[in-house]
Amino acid sequence: MAGECSNSSGSLSGLRGSAKDVRLTGDCRSYSYVCGISSKDEPDWESLIFLARLIPRMCHNINRVVYIFGPPVKEPPTDVTPTFLTTGVLSTLRQADFEAQNILRESGYAGKISQMPVILTPLHFDRDPLQKQPSCQRSVVIRTFITSDFMTGIPATPGNEIPVEHQHVHQASDADENSVHENSKVFSFEDSRITRNLTSNVDIAP
Repeated sequence: MAGECSNSSGSLSGLRGSAKDVRLTGDCRSYSYVCGISSKDEPDWESLIFLARLIPRMCHNINRVVYIFGPPVKEPPTDVTPTFLTTGVLSTLRQADFEAQNILRESGYAGKISQMPVILTPLHFDRDPLQKQPSCQRSVVIRTFITSDFMTGIPATPGNEIPVEHQHVHQASDADENSVHENSKVFSFEDSRITRNLTSNVDIAP
């Protein structure tokens, strides 16, 4: 499922992913879809945060909202890359985490970020559906978060906690796309809710 909308900052494209995300709601786990937003130009991060809070309230089958770096996504993936805990998959994840954490440290803003999980998802973008290319790549999720108790927190947003003019967000996405083997896209979590249990956010439901 995909769609488009426009605001004063330009055009945004949205899609509902084929993979589900797991989170803790009270004492129970819930599994719902992830909404991905992409854009041709530099996004308005305040608008994205607003959408990230609004969309799950309006669409109850959406658990979370992510921003997808790179060119706008034209065709949402309809299948997933088979992914298991093999040596190659773990090596890709470690390399992605190494690149992202290095750039965060070199930027000088590591002290402002409490937690930055790097997540590997089995989604392969930018495939022409007419060519029927199988899903063989994966995408990386970078989740910058600020918390004092590691139970509740807020997302670190470019323009606030991470200055946009330093382009560290773009450096991280470029490094992961260019350096990590078999990588398709880089995501950034824009949390739909301010308060959440952080320990549930690194799980991806099959």
